[in-house]
Amino acid sequence: MKVHGRVADGFEPVREEFAAVVAEQDGQTGAQLTAYVHGRRVVDLWAGDEAGGDTLTGVYSSTKGAATLVTALLVQEGVLGLDEPVARHWPEFAAAGKDMITLRDVLTHRSGVIGVDGGLSAAELADDAVIARRLAAQRPYWRPGSAYGYGGFVTFALVNEVIRRVTGRSLQQVYDERIRVPYGLDLYLGLPEAEERRFRPIQWWTASPEQEAAFWANLPGPHSILGIGYGLNSTPPLDQVAFANTRAVRANGPASAGGVGSARGLAGLYAAAVWGIDGRPPLLKPDTVAEFAQIHSTGADLVRGAQGNYALGSGPWPAPSPAAPCRCPLETRDDQHELPLGRCLVIGTSSLPLVAGGLRGGARGEQGRCGSTPAVRARPFGEVVEAMRAPPTRRADGTCTR
Repeated sequence: MKVHGRVADGFEPVREEFAAVVAEQDGQTGAQLTAYVHGRRVVDLWAGDEAGGDTLTGVYSSTKGAATLVTALLVQEGVLGLDEPVARHWPEFAAAGKDMITLRDVLTHRSGVIGVDGGLSAAELADDAVIARRLAAQRPYWRPGSAYGYGGFVTFALVNEVIRRVTGRSLQQVYDERIRVPYGLDLYLGLPEAEERRFRPIQWWTASPEQEAAFWANLPGPHSILGIGYGLNSTPPLDQVAFANTRAVRANGPASAGGVGSARGLAGLYAAAVWGIDGRPPLLKPDTVAEFAQIHSTGADLVRGAQGNYALGSGPWPAPSPAAPCRCPLETRDDQHELPLGRCLVIGTSSLPLVAGGLRGGARGEQGRCGSTPAVRARPFGEVVEAMRAPPTRRADGTCTR
């Protein structure tokens, strides 16, 4: 496939690597790649017959990056307190032993509130307010604070309800008014009908019968912690590919997994947060960035398994490695940042999201991994696919690759 777009001087190897990745695909998978360095867009590439630079698609849990930025902005301004009990602003949430759960517990996936008994339907998961009403009476699935587990579809419905109670505005409204519109970001938490023409649906993965059988055989039961976290305990089980392809999801933009955007939008989000773009100042102060990037939850994830560590909000980060630091592939001569393996991209360096095959293909703003990520089609459980990916390897010269 032909690669379109541009790169800044010195970033030609990124274009070559992107071309190599898309060349391995079947010709039906579109991909986008955008990167900023210090607020300057240095990579803007796309490939595929149905993909353009402004094509939009469902970004699943990269939505949490936008929701985290809203939360960080309100914490920075003193509107929200990370260590205040959620029930202080939302009394109904105190039911079933949740009275001492703090906003920090929710953001670090330590609350134990990852779903509800009997499951949440796809229609319910499309609306944060409905999710919040169902979660208010739910008991936690483990003692809050004793462990952590990824609340893939519900975490930011809880945060959204706190924001709504404190400000009178939804998280989506705050995001649109204070972040998306002022910074011109092509990333929506609630896609307007007028932008539907740019949306490209998520595609199912292509697999042999043997691969399909092996995938389903390895899934835990619907009432396991993983099953609850991924909506398998609902009737019918949640179809996670169809989820983002539903107009109601795109229209409402549920703050945990319902965002719609492009690689430009995702990369611009993190650039705006830390460096500012197009002459506008950064949204976050260094102390706020440090607070939200600090690792809080370590060890095995009760939902996803031994996946890595969570900072505040939009994790997980891969587990730190004792190996020597790796060098990020987007370095320039005056930007020789060296960070621990698995943290080559933090919120304050640069952002390299990749939207592939209609699904986020390892957006670096969320995962923070080094090296390029192959474009892939979505499995029915897109986030489980990410969990199965091997970590990057290290070359002899200390750089990272896949």
